[in-house]
Amino acid sequence: FDFNGNGGLTSTGAITIAAGSNLAVEFGNSANGSIWQPTTMLTGTSVTGTFDTTNANDYLFLDIGVSYTATEVVVDVDRNGVTFSSVASTPNHSAVAAAVNGLANGNAVYDTFATLKSARDARNAFDLLSGEAHASLQGGLTSGAGMTRDIVGGRIRSSFSGIAARTMDQTTTASIGRFEPAVKAISARTY
Repeated sequence: FDFNGNGGLTSTGAITIAAGSNLAVEFGNSANGSIWQPTTMLTGTSVTGTFDTTNANDYLFLDIGVSYTATEVVVDVDRNGVTFSSVASTPNHSAVAAAVNGLANGNAVYDTFATLKSARDARNAFDLLSGEAHASLQGGLTSGAGMTRDIVGGRIRSSFSGIAARTMDQTTTASIGRFEPAVKAISARTY
């Protein structure tokens, strides 16, 4: 079942949920509809059976409940006790967590954070909003600039007769969490 704002499935007849059936709740685009309202996912003249399992434990910040009436199956989503700040690993993460927590549910940013599945996903999202990934990339580019300066200087020195250029080997690799810059390694040798 995907909370995409389209509502659930309505049958003009009886609905039977077979033994062993699994319910997978997904949040494709949580901004399209309110995930915080109980949502009727199945409606029929009658409903028999229940889902044996759900993926409710897949979400770090949510409790997902399923309830049954004689004619409906309803999915209800609530925040659990895991706070955004509990998975923050840097001061910047903590600042972003506090800012996101200050938003109301129903806000697209808040809802997106609430539907994350792991602490790693949350930390990556904190990095994106805090600018930490940008700062890490800037640091990698700055260290690469020194290498570029040395290469250019060596080439200029070698172009003058009688002045020997120094030899150097350098490799720089930058990695930012799950994001990798377009140039992962730069190798240079000057003579």
